[in-house]
Amino acid sequence: MITGRQALNSIEEASAKVRADEMRLDAALRSASEEAARLRQDRLKELRALAQLKFGLIKRGDLVHELDAAERQVKDLLDRIKSQVSEAADRRQEAAETLKKYEAIQSERASAYDAAAAELHAREDEIAQVLQAIPFGSR
Repeated sequence: MITGRQALNSIEEASAKVRADEMRLDAALRSASEEAARLRQDRLKELRALAQLKFGLIKRGDLVHELDAAERQVKDLLDRIKSQVSEAADRRQEAAETLKKYEAIQSERASAYDAAAAELHAREDEIAQVLQAIPFGSR
């Protein structure tokens, strides 16, 4: 059994651990907050530099030309892609038609084979009947 004094010591130790954890977490939070503030300042500096660059390009008129050039490049790229997709669709259609043609030929040949095999089996049956009709001693 635990004495009252031991229970009190145990509670005080746990309380001390909780306070130490709280202080450690508080320090980590402070450090993270400081890092976040520093990163916000860095981001603002970068955004300011970007804004100055864009403003300079706008003042010189380069930005408009660059945007027009980029738009033309995108349009050309999209036109090429559209053309390639169209060509691929045409090739796919041709391949599908060719496949359909050869499947029809295969089906015709399979039917001809089945008919020939059926005729062969019929002839074999006829021959077997003729052979059975011949007396055993004359064979």
